[in-house]
Amino acid sequence: MAERIGAQTVEVAGSHAVYVSQPATVANLIKQAANG
Repeated sequence: MAERIGAQTVEVAGSHAVYVSQPATVANLIKQAANG
């Protein structure tokens, strides 16, 4: 579905709760998105 709307996706190694297993990676991705 993301591909159909042209969204950018990122894959991160981790559990289904990646925000718990890779919090720094998720935080950096959010910062990048917020900065455009």
